[in-house]
Amino acid sequence: MEDWAYGGSWDLDLVSPCTPTTFGGYDESKTTYNNATLRAFNVLIETSDNKQPAPNTLGTDEGLFNEMAGNGNGHISRNIRLAQMMIDTVEPYVFVLAVEDMILPDDIVPLTNRGSRACLSTKVVAFPKGTSKVEVFWTVGGSFTVDETRVAYGAWDVAFSELMDCSTQPKEVADLFTESINLTSIQSGTTRWHNSGASPSADSTRLKEEVGGSLPYGPIFSAIIDLSEYDVGDKVAIMPYAKVDQNWKNQPETTDPEVPPQSHVVNARTNPDWHFESAGNVVQGRLDWVSSPLTIEIGPEGVTPEIKNARPSLESLPTGAPVPSPPVAVTPDSKSKKQSHFWAFLFVPLAAVAGVFCFIKLRRRRNTSGRGAVEVTEMRANDTLNEFAQTEAYRDDEGGPG
Repeated sequence: MEDWAYGGSWDLDLVSPCTPTTFGGYDESKTTYNNATLRAFNVLIETSDNKQPAPNTLGTDEGLFNEMAGNGNGHISRNIRLAQMMIDTVEPYVFVLAVEDMILPDDIVPLTNRGSRACLSTKVVAFPKGTSKVEVFWTVGGSFTVDETRVAYGAWDVAFSELMDCSTQPKEVADLFTESINLTSIQSGTTRWHNSGASPSADSTRLKEEVGGSLPYGPIFSAIIDLSEYDVGDKVAIMPYAKVDQNWKNQPETTDPEVPPQSHVVNARTNPDWHFESAGNVVQGRLDWVSSPLTIEIGPEGVTPEIKNARPSLESLPTGAPVPSPPVAVTPDSKSKKQSHFWAFLFVPLAAVAGVFCFIKLRRRRNTSGRGAVEVTEMRANDTLNEFAQTEAYRDDEGGPG
């Protein structure tokens, strides 16, 4: 099943439509797949050798969502994190966390329009004319290794082309820039899912002193931008972007069959020429992933820096949509209440996902065809994708490659 889900639409030597005659037959069209369909990236979970593991090995919620395993680590808690990791790493993402000491609330609200240039009015921070140095903080997720990340900034419609908007991921990030663009220095790091943890760590930023543990898990990058050249009324777009997981396209010197990685999840972040369409859905490869831009509005001298509107306006909400709450200061009491609500809301879906994972037991197998061996070996649940995604094969922790 796993081999077919990965190679069934492109490795066609031993694949043919099903034409059974029993039970009334089965239409051939139902097992005919186009070249975009079967390119799944499979992860096989080894939960426990014991089909009925002892209760004290199942884990608790202590340190459940830490970057590194907490004291309550066990089969269920480990696989909840793994399920969360798999969901998070489907697609890379970048977003601005803060400007100076102003923490930006999440501006993603269900049922609201984030297309076009809505962020010009919903994600705005004001600074006075003459401000020279402003520190911007951002994070990168949906990946393991951050190969390159930096900030592009400049006046809307001057430094950025007409293609620039608030939600579209460009095929080439350079298509968004004009000759007037400003770029900060390139940085690199790792995300919360990397086996060495997030880097740069939140502990290394002054934001940690401002908001404590309420910062999201993951690396926190920062850069200084210069606003001194802008006049009153100018709107400056701040757009971090990142290139991630480029080692996923690397392969051993000898591979059989001699083809590059064929899964969508690998090529979507390593191959800008990758393009497939199926049933109205599109997978377009790209190297760089951009954030929704933050707008800095330049005001008169003496204006106090402030967040003008970090949430969609009520007018932008469709009829019947939930009304977003204003930002709330983070205090120990409010954090504990939020955590209680968070656990109540999250328990049921995560418990269901964990239950599925905890009863999966898949053994190593080897399938050989005329084009060579397709190997799939069992993986321990606490391994990371970063260690085996390069070849899209899996490693048995005791026996080595299958």
